Amino acid sequence: MNRQTIQPRVRLLLGVFAAAALLALPLRTYQFFTIIEGSTGFYGRVDFSVYTLYILLAASCAAIIAAAFNRRKSFVYSGSGVKNVPLAALSFFLAAGFVADAVTSSMNYQGLGTGVQSGFYDAGGAASSGMAPLLFEAVFALASAAFAVVLGIDYIRGAGQAARQRLLAIMPLAWCMCRILYRFMRKISFVNVSDLLFELFMLVFLMLFFMAFAQTVTAIGEKGVEWKLFAFGLPGALLCLVCFIPRSIAVVLGRSDLLGAQSPPELCDLAVAAFIIGFVTTRVGFTVRRDS
Repeated sequence: MNRQTIQPRVRLLLGVFAAAALLALPLRTYQFFTIIEGSTGFYGRVDFSVYTLYILLAASCAAIIAAAFNRRKSFVYSGSGVKNVPLAALSFFLAAGFVADAVTSSMNYQGLGTGVQSGFYDAGGAASSGMAPLLFEAVFALASAAFAVVLGIDYIRGAGQAARQRLLAIMPLAWCMCRILYRFMRKISFVNVSDLLFELFMLVFLMLFFMAFAQTVTAIGEKGVEWKLFAFGLPGALLCLVCFIPRSIAVVLGRSDLLGAQSPPELCDLAVAAFIIGFVTTRVGFTVRRDS
């Protein structure tokens, strides 16, 4: 018997992810235009779509985690030093998303300090204690952008330099931690505001993904964490899309008034989702046993 790597061979996981996205995105868009109160983000009323969306997202995320855990010993990482131009493009897009978030966070940090409104954010109504997380979010976003650029150059040259950047590799994790900390400091109920609730779960999954990502890319820490890239990456990417695409549709259609004051579409969410999907489908796969 010998072991053979098969790439990507993850049809079940990707199928669940794709089906969930195709169903969840129209439901969430429908909610913005029918039952969610503009500016506040509260539900004006609760209808079938609320229960359906929550059950759909919970079931799909649980199914992805369970399926990945069940095959946890079969996942392998293809390693660095392999050229991949499409993934390089996604890495540069990820870097752009981080830079965009750094700019937005800096603007909102200044808004908190002056008590003026910045973009969608009602800075004057935010807690002053939220200033520090916003500042560090901007700093870690720029550091994360630098790591994403290193990744992109790696995927073009196949040089494997990213594996040596162990400090930069944990910057996306620190960035997520600052984002989630700022949201916990908001003076608003994360249970009653669906946008904030989705963002919190999204960031939890992204934190778990970026932790496993740093361990995998730099080959430090515990071994056998590749399954976590799928188990937490795909749910994180799904929630990124749920947070970004319906909001963007509302903005494009000229109905930004339908969105919560602190929940605009953020480019970093789309960039992270695209990178995760590209990474797990080209860098991670299954090992299977075949007869010699």
